[in-house]
Amino acid sequence: MSALSHETTSPTPELLTIAETCDALRISKWSLYRLIQERKLATIKIGARRLVPRDDLRNLVSQLRAEGDDDGR
Repeated sequence: MSALSHETTSPTPELLTIAETCDALRISKWSLYRLIQERKLATIKIGARRLVPRDDLRNLVSQLRAEGDDDGR
């Protein structure tokens, strides 16, 4: 089995679609685009597709969790 075929069948892809990212965060597409526009979430473009690196999604969640802790929660 080649490395490429292994990567394409991976159960946890490194890049998420906009829809997958919305599902993961449980937010609307428009809320996600606001996070992207505010530069709180990095994305990459491949052709016409905008994708979210899984590590950047994890970083956003960590940042939001830290901000929640700062609010006294």
